[in-house]
Amino acid sequence: MLFTEPFNEWLGKITENEIEGVNAPLRCKLHHPKSAHHYFFAYKDLVNGRAYFLGERERGSSPGVGVRRHKPSFVLSNYFQTRSDRQQIAYIKSIVSHAEKRCNLRPVLGFTRSLGRVKFIRKSIDSHNILLAKNPFNQFFSGRIQQEKHGNAYFLIQYVYIVALSRHVAAIDRFCIAENIEGLNVNSFSDFEVTYKELADRYSFDLALQMKCFSIVYILSYANSKQNCDCIVMPEILGKDERYRREITSVLELETGISLNLSDCKCTTYSDEEKDRFETVFFSMFRFLTPYLKSQGRVSVSLLLRALKSC
Repeated sequence: MLFTEPFNEWLGKITENEIEGVNAPLRCKLHHPKSAHHYFFAYKDLVNGRAYFLGERERGSSPGVGVRRHKPSFVLSNYFQTRSDRQQIAYIKSIVSHAEKRCNLRPVLGFTRSLGRVKFIRKSIDSHNILLAKNPFNQFFSGRIQQEKHGNAYFLIQYVYIVALSRHVAAIDRFCIAENIEGLNVNSFSDFEVTYKELADRYSFDLALQMKCFSIVYILSYANSKQNCDCIVMPEILGKDERYRREITSVLELETGISLNLSDCKCTTYSDEEKDRFETVFFSMFRFLTPYLKSQGRVSVSLLLRALKSC
């Protein structure tokens, strides 16, 4: 049973009616796979006020609005969380329990914002962690295409957002001081939206800063998660190398007992005149972060190089 993006902000405010819909235009715009159901359909019985949870609605929450136990701080504020967070763990466990006990299915959590905090999540929840190590250039320019073609700056601004919310990380704090990025405090989903708009207005066309913030988040994320995963998968290679695809299929079946058909894996690769500039910025940020990474014992040049070469 697949639960997509458990930390997505929409889960904090989605309604019963919305989750029953499909929203095909938005799905197409975001390049989500075709489906007869809503992107977040698996959460439908976890929305406050559903029959499964009569009498269990969270105090202070609105009936029929938001997934139970989801908090604004889960979205990006706690991205680089180092210590265990009981609220996050309780939230994830409630999803796992729903799949296993109420639906009698194995839960699969498709995280997009867990890499910075995967260590404490793994310690608290028995799981098999698969790390998708995407090519950083393709990942960055996927967001840029969204901004240029659809006016959607979200996928680039979120990295500026994470950096501004993560000044408790020493290296990020140094970077924010150098770039004059102010710290943020987001306490509600409405705060999240207002602050996003402010950041988008300020940084949507600052390509250099977007590249720097993306690189910092990417490098720290993968340095943190590499030692806390069971299997590393390179999606770009998976999509074009049949031998690698067979190897990964065999590994996953051996480790999880599930046989997956990965033949439909496809990753868009981008060719852009800014690619050399991006790689220059990326490795300058790696050099900037190296002293911090060494102090944490988390330097992993090989994974970063493999990711860069994967396209």
